[in-house]
Amino acid sequence: MSDEFTLEQEITLLKQDTTLLNESLAELQQKLAQEKNEAQHLVLVGKINDIQQELVEAQKKLVTLTAQQSGGDKEDEQKLGAPAKLHGVPALPDYCLPAPIFNELKAKLVVKPTLAEGADGQKNPILFLAPSGRGKSLQAIVLAHDISVRRAFSEGIFWINMGSQPDIIAHQQALIRAFNISAIGTPEFISAEEGLTILRGIGKGRACLFILDDVYDVRDVMAFSGLGKACQLLITSCHPEIADDLKHFMPSLQSYTLEAFTKEQAIDYFKQCYTQPLPEPLPADLTALFNTCEYSPTALKLSAQLAKATAKPDWTGLLTQLQDRTLDFPEAHPVSLLQALHLNVEALGDYGEYYLTLGVFADYTKIPQAAIVLLWRYLYHLPDETAYNFIQQLNAQGLLYFNSDSPRSDVHLHPYQHDYLCEFADLDKLHTHLLAAYRRYCQPHGWAKGPDDGYFFEYLCLHLLAAERTRELKTLLMDFDWLNNKLRATYLHNLIQDFDLLEDDTDVTTVKQALQRAANVLVKDKHKLADKLLEQLWGKPSSDIQTLLNQAKEVTPDWHPPT
Repeated sequence: MSDEFTLEQEITLLKQDTTLLNESLAELQQKLAQEKNEAQHLVLVGKINDIQQELVEAQKKLVTLTAQQSGGDKEDEQKLGAPAKLHGVPALPDYCLPAPIFNELKAKLVVKPTLAEGADGQKNPILFLAPSGRGKSLQAIVLAHDISVRRAFSEGIFWINMGSQPDIIAHQQALIRAFNISAIGTPEFISAEEGLTILRGIGKGRACLFILDDVYDVRDVMAFSGLGKACQLLITSCHPEIADDLKHFMPSLQSYTLEAFTKEQAIDYFKQCYTQPLPEPLPADLTALFNTCEYSPTALKLSAQLAKATAKPDWTGLLTQLQDRTLDFPEAHPVSLLQALHLNVEALGDYGEYYLTLGVFADYTKIPQAAIVLLWRYLYHLPDETAYNFIQQLNAQGLLYFNSDSPRSDVHLHPYQHDYLCEFADLDKLHTHLLAAYRRYCQPHGWAKGPDDGYFFEYLCLHLLAAERTRELKTLLMDFDWLNNKLRATYLHNLIQDFDLLEDDTDVTTVKQALQRAANVLVKDKHKLADKLLEQLWGKPSSDIQTLLNQAKEVTPDWHPPT
């Protein structure tokens, strides 16, 4: 999409904005008539005044532009503004039905912040709730791409895949890098509090939208709160209990629930996904299929894929399969959704086993394709090109998703997919297999010479722990070559987090504390690792620590202990 608008396009956008503002004004005036609390009454009056002022400005501009258009002004092709750049926002799907509350959510995003919101340090946060498969992330994607929303947040719209165990500091660092402010650079830090302080400094005076997708924990949201008076959070979650927790910390939070499709919407959406004519009138079993899917967009799409796989669909047979409740699925997600997913995995045949292996990866929101290909090469002797092609197929079928437009980008899973994989994959064996695949790569030099593929250095320690190889894990944490290479491949906070895996070990705790004390130096110069470990740990009686220091001494032979 072009970043420039013609006069005609600008008029169309202004008309849309005016409609949304009028709808918001009517809603607030209705609330004002019913409000009995004096303090809240004043807040509503302030919001109404702000919207009325914005309406006046929009209408004045609309009159001016309309006059130019009717007068045949030759400048109707002039540039009239650029929409925000999208950072990490998934691509628009081929087809999406806007939810009934779409326009209301859009209005909440495009309206300018009120004085009351400014006092809170941000525009009113929005929480978008729905069970897995209902399409809340999809609606958030459409909102992010909407031209009016992009114009309202001129400094950028940022998408963050959160998940159940997000690396908050890594997400904060990625945001800072995305702003690309030369005066700030790419600072390192080891606490989310430090990251929040930097982000608040950046967000001050900027209009940005931050979409936190798939949130599990209110503490994760607070790491991105109060980023600026014109900044706003759009939070999606399938956990309704999070609303009360967020409301406690963010009293101005506005919650919305995404309802399931109506029967008519379900039929329309299924037709689009199926891409072939449906029989008329609809067979009773097909109508029952929509009901079995609970009118969930994702379950309907998965069912349509199963139907497309045969020349002449057996609607009765497909309905029977979808209604099968033999398997025990994770309780956090709708059974109909997980059954539809299960049938799609079975339809992969032998390749379904390949898909199950994805459950072993630690962060399901960011899995490097290179790590997947390495595992499949080891387990199934799959040629790399075949492996990459299969990943493309899984993406086309909605069984995983690319994190960017690049065909070799990291991929992510939705929570229901990840939980399904963890339920049915043999994770104990897979941890061992993944370690063996990486060990083969590292031979004969050992773990410290592993690949910088975006996964190995980040999660090797976690997989050693999961495989119950704690002695090997401690040896690794006492290996200077490993610590040095990991620090250069990742960040200091990633290195320190590994030491939490063996928090009951005295030596491990001692080295962790030394790294924390040296953090102010190491975040600026990673090459100082040997010097700082020697300074902090010299004289410790532990043989394991002395072995670590002997390695460090080889790197910096000019270092001498204090006298």
